[in-house]
Amino acid sequence: MTTSSTPTNYTSPTTGHTEIETVDLWVNDRWYRANYYPVIDNNNTTTPSDDIRRIAISIKRLK
Repeated sequence: MTTSSTPTNYTSPTTGHTEIETVDLWVNDRWYRANYYPVIDNNNTTTPSDDIRRIAISIKRLK
């Protein structure tokens, strides 16, 4: 998701342009689920060179 060039809260982009990725991991005989949510923050400018990629990550042990 790329935010628009008007002031926008990057943590609430439109849902049609975002995706939550899920990965299940097996580490040391334990299951983990990692969710990550990538967003591109354009800092309310139209210049791509100052864009920042932000990623929220959560990890949960399942077993």
